[in-house]
Amino acid sequence: MKTILIIGATNSGKKTILNKLRAQEDVEFQSYDCEKIVLKDQVDYLLRLSGENQLNLINERLDKEVDGIIYVVNNRAGFTDDDQGIIDLINEKNIPNVIFANKQDLKSGNIISNTMALVIPTIATKGIGINDGLTLLLEMIESRGIDQDESKGIIQEIPGGIDQGKSSYHHLRMDEHDPEICKVRFFLRQVEFENVKKRLESEGFGNITITNIKYVDKALEKREIYRTSSYTTQYPEKVELMLVTMKENIHYICQALASIKSEDIDDHLIISPVENVLRIRTREEGENAIE
Repeated sequence: MKTILIIGATNSGKKTILNKLRAQEDVEFQSYDCEKIVLKDQVDYLLRLSGENQLNLINERLDKEVDGIIYVVNNRAGFTDDDQGIIDLINEKNIPNVIFANKQDLKSGNIISNTMALVIPTIATKGIGINDGLTLLLEMIESRGIDQDESKGIIQEIPGGIDQGKSSYHHLRMDEHDPEICKVRFFLRQVEFENVKKRLESEGFGNITITNIKYVDKALEKREIYRTSSYTTQYPEKVELMLVTMKENIHYICQALASIKSEDIDDHLIISPVENVLRIRTREEGENAIE
């Protein structure tokens, strides 16, 4: 049984989110109001289980069994220093977490935070974004378990490729004669760009080239009028991310993308061989020239 905490300030929408979350047989949800206190010039945070009066220090609760956290922010109020402090505490405990930027119907837009956490725009009253965010969090929890097993020397081959709603992936089978350096390309919608970029950077992949592209989608074909003339438009926008890396790192790219996979991230990686990489200034070649 997994335990997921829903934490946020009063009136951030936690109760509504709890009611909208899809029932999970192996998940227990616990909703907590969070309040700041100052004791002897030291800032701390108290948690109160919704519907009860008992207060506990946040560290005391985080030290107990918890598998993941949904942190709820009232987007109308914005992301405060207190929100940042709580997220920092959660990250120090290495607990998988996502941020729900709730009440987008009252004030839309992305919150600004100094965190690697995934930010999910939500409208709890309509159920928008709620279960997508839960799916991503469950994938992160599962991926964390895989990482822990592999760190203990347990190499698991998990059936299934990267697919929507799943965090599973194949270990890549590459021939020994394949080139050591590869170019990796993949595509996503703009809404997922920051999440993907942060996730890759957290895994050490910072040398990323970004290209805005358009693609043909017959399902989205529509007609528009411009200066009395009718035009057919069927070219929605996407973002292409490209990076050059050693072939043994492709497995880690797959793992990073699988942990945040959604329908807005394409299912395929395009992998091309690279004969060599030369750094002009230093004349370094090959692996030494790849940042």
